[in-house]
Amino acid sequence: MLLLLLLYNKLGGIPLAEDKEKSLTDETLPKEPEETSASWDWDAAVPQTDTSNITLDDLQETEEKVVEQPAEEPEENETEKEEEVPASNPDDDGLCIVCGKERGNSPSDLYCNACRAKFLRTNYGVGHIILAFVMVIVAALGYFVATSTVTVSSKLYKAEQCISEKRYNDALNLCSEAFDATDKLNSGVNAVIKGINSNATNQDWFTEGEKATHLILETYVHNMTINATDRQTFVEAVDKYYADGELDQPRNANIKKLYNAIKSVDAIATSLDQKMKTEFAVAKEDGTYDVKYDEGIKFFDSYKVDTDIEKGLMEYYKFMLAYYANKDSKTALGFIDNAYKISGEYGYLYLQNYMGMAWQYKKYDKVLELSKIATELNVNDASAYYYAVKVYIEKNDLDSADKMCEEMRKANPDGIDYYSTKAEVLRRQNKLDEAIEICRKGIVAGSDSEIYRQQAIAYLLKSDKENALEAIKQSYEIAAQNQQLSIQTANTVALICFICDDTKTYEEVEAMFKQNNMELSDSVKKCIKGDITFEDIFMKGSGEIS
Repeated sequence: MLLLLLLYNKLGGIPLAEDKEKSLTDETLPKEPEETSASWDWDAAVPQTDTSNITLDDLQETEEKVVEQPAEEPEENETEKEEEVPASNPDDDGLCIVCGKERGNSPSDLYCNACRAKFLRTNYGVGHIILAFVMVIVAALGYFVATSTVTVSSKLYKAEQCISEKRYNDALNLCSEAFDATDKLNSGVNAVIKGINSNATNQDWFTEGEKATHLILETYVHNMTINATDRQTFVEAVDKYYADGELDQPRNANIKKLYNAIKSVDAIATSLDQKMKTEFAVAKEDGTYDVKYDEGIKFFDSYKVDTDIEKGLMEYYKFMLAYYANKDSKTALGFIDNAYKISGEYGYLYLQNYMGMAWQYKKYDKVLELSKIATELNVNDASAYYYAVKVYIEKNDLDSADKMCEEMRKANPDGIDYYSTKAEVLRRQNKLDEAIEICRKGIVAGSDSEIYRQQAIAYLLKSDKENALEAIKQSYEIAAQNQQLSIQTANTVALICFICDDTKTYEEVEAMFKQNNMELSDSVKKCIKGDITFEDIFMKGSGEIS
């Protein structure tokens, strides 16, 4: 504002206060006569005016000039104050500061009407339009980036909380969602850039940061298995995301400890896997194995190892050898129990395999025991709840099965495994309509192959072949797309398609079994022959294809 006032004064506006004072002092007040060194001479003669040359005309002209001056008109109302007349700017020449023409009746003290109108009107050319467009894009992009960043940060914060509560499944899912959000953010930015430049290449403009990687690996520390896929995934992730020295940071102590242990185990396991395939348990074309049991056991007993986790690994390979050799449950489970106990703090690496094999060997009390241990280590271990439900169903304790389902839901409120498990319990309770309905809810929440499979079974038990066939083909399609077609699902697809006269799909699944040197389940073959009914398979015993 001060700058505007100064500019206005420069152009002839109202004088500053200090200029007014100077004007009153220097111009209005009479100046005192300057003193001179010579004093006034009072005795000097008064100069005489010569009047001899003044004529009558000269006097009349003077008189007329005096008469022509208008007399002041009296004020109409003496009580009213005189209106102040604004002082004119002596420096104002009345010209436009732009074009130099007279301002005329322009309301501006600086511009004429034409120039004033020009400044009040904005002409938007192509450049202005492009600039506005770019600004809109930048604003939208900024909003998109800001919201995406908040989303990623929020999910990572929640993941950190889940880890502190031993909710490792939830933590892993949240980290996965954070990675997906980052991918979406990069895709959005790349799309905008390609809209401007079609030749631009996709770039990873944003990353989840080191924190996301740390949280995922911390989850793995508490929730991984001894299986080769898990081992290799963990080691590769650490090698990829941690540069030299970063793994030594205090916050990464657990990750570093497991990393060193798994690297040692993985190196040994790689050589042992090859030994198993080529010497001790060689697969034959008919799907069976040529097993050299005694030779293999002797080899593993003599294998030199140092750490507890390495000793546990030897027991695990003995278990696999016993399994391939069709040894009794006591022998096979004895080896995996040794692997679980000898490995000490890393015993949990074998827990999932141990629980699954105990179920397969029908050691139901051991399954419940291991399920309890698993849920204490990982509150939302969905597989542990699932195996417990299956045990209670097998024992025909449907009330306990139902209660365990609700515990599963409480521990995994966002999980979809609950819906298929609950549907199985409802089906065994002969609540087929409720089973179908819970599957519908599961499909809305995030359908998977198992939900559709359970729905298909319930439909067929109600003799609704049309919906049963549609549901089981959905299950088959999802499993095939995700490369997660289990033997159980494949058998169910074959059986339901056979009963519902879908010969094409039935023959496709049967051919797939033959290509892998496998056969359909005995219960499926008996049902196809008519020796047992569909209800016998899914409403009695374990309630599943054996």
